[in-house]
Amino acid sequence: MMNKFKSAILVATMAMPLLFVSCDDNNDNGGNNENISNILQEQLLEDYAQYSLSNIKWEKQQGYEVASFTASTKSAPITMSAWYQLQGDNAELLMDSRNLGVSIPEIIKPAFNATVYSNTTLWRVEEVELEQDYVGFELASTYEVELQSVTNTNLEAELIFDAKTGLLLLSTEEMGSDNDSDTESIFINQELRDAVLAKYPTATIINAELEDHIIEVNVIVEIKNIRTEIEMFFSPTYDYLGEEFETNYTYATMPSEFSTVVGGWYAAHPKYPAPVGTDIVVISTEFTVGLYFYDVEIEYVSNNVKYEAEFALNYDYVIIGDPSVEIDD
Repeated sequence: MMNKFKSAILVATMAMPLLFVSCDDNNDNGGNNENISNILQEQLLEDYAQYSLSNIKWEKQQGYEVASFTASTKSAPITMSAWYQLQGDNAELLMDSRNLGVSIPEIIKPAFNATVYSNTTLWRVEEVELEQDYVGFELASTYEVELQSVTNTNLEAELIFDAKTGLLLLSTEEMGSDNDSDTESIFINQELRDAVLAKYPTATIINAELEDHIIEVNVIVEIKNIRTEIEMFFSPTYDYLGEEFETNYTYATMPSEFSTVVGGWYAAHPKYPAPVGTDIVVISTEFTVGLYFYDVEIEYVSNNVKYEAEFALNYDYVIIGDPSVEIDD
């Protein structure tokens, strides 16, 4: 289900104007591929003149010119990526992704110092990295801080901070074991907890993770007397973006708003045998970008033939497009 949600976010974002001007091989300055390559290469070498660079590779990513390279340091070579914006004969470095060693960046220090992980008698910083992700066509960045417990060599933690605001987004603790099976606990800060409970006051929070700069929270709530697991989505500033969940019914017990529409479709298309009362129906509910969508999936057997049917419905329970009814050979 996650792919559907992210696709909807991407479609909505694509409707927004681009914030940066992408490279155009036919621009008014008469630039060509060779000139563009030279401009980018020269600017890269100037921006990272303190290093000796090698293994430089360029690629275009959603309107940005991205360089991947190895930079020599006093301690050891590090692999980095840098994002550039091209405007005419100028290339501007927007941000880069790098290993920062064990230095805590100034912008996240207040949030980091407010956690138990800043206690050096309990935790040791192992690595700090600046990471970039795309949210639609915009770049979003996070600092990822990896820590090792001082008192338990099997216990590790990771903190994720928003690079612009310095806010702590998520933290995880992971306990390794001899059989390599890991257990992970995720700390839910109060801001995120409040955002979840504002939507579902009785929700039980199961876990959370940060994926493509979207916070995903799995919760258990009761919907129409059925305990349901819902995957909720929030921005890094805890704005509610949407949710997805699935509910299982039989054909006879699914809610009337669905059975009326699906049953009516089968009545209007008699060439397809209709499901019967005990056939399992899975209804997926997706809320994103201000709209609800429903996906009704039914697998059933009629006269020894297996059918797979799928109906997409909008918020008003109206079928979107043509339903799919396939015979499984």
